[in-house]
Amino acid sequence: MKKILFLVVAAAFMFACSSPSGSEDTAVDKSVELPGEGSRSTTSNPLFNDLMIPATGGVFRGISFDMSKATLLDIETSRSTVDIYQDENQEEVIVTTDMGKEILDFADITYRFDEQGLYSIKVETYAVSLAGATEVFNMVIEKYTKAFGAPSIADDGFYEFSASDTKSSLKYSIAVKNIDDVEDSFGMYMYFDLL
Repeated sequence: MKKILFLVVAAAFMFACSSPSGSEDTAVDKSVELPGEGSRSTTSNPLFNDLMIPATGGVFRGISFDMSKATLLDIETSRSTVDIYQDENQEEVIVTTDMGKEILDFADITYRFDEQGLYSIKVETYAVSLAGATEVFNMVIEKYTKAFGAPSIADDGFYEFSASDTKSSLKYSIAVKNIDDVEDSFGMYMYFDLL
């Protein structure tokens, strides 16, 4: 009788561990549609998924350049893995988002606004390991290469893309750099600037 009870408990535990959580912030979207291409599979990586939130579309994390500050705040505050900071500068919204389960894997995101709306996004990610940071960087480069074509590589090591917001038709640039040259500091810089 004890063996049967053990097997039932073990089977229930295995089933519970294999069930998806359904959380918006960590769910893996297997069919991400990027501008200029059909659906494609994404690799399951909690750091990438928590940073990019690929299922939401937009320029970045479901955000588009034609959004107001109030709309952006509504989107970001609805996520359970973020903290919002209102800086003294009323033109900025600063968000810190968790990436994966490790507390030291996170990103700081600064959204900048003017009277016409969002015009700039600055992202700084921090990772516990070089391998984790490099994998996220490679996935970001792959995502934008498939969406906008091969990047140019600037003298300072940034991968640069020219892009267009499919929702608003606004043109913008994306610059991405892996941080792997500073001792014990791993991560990535990303800049999105309206042209």
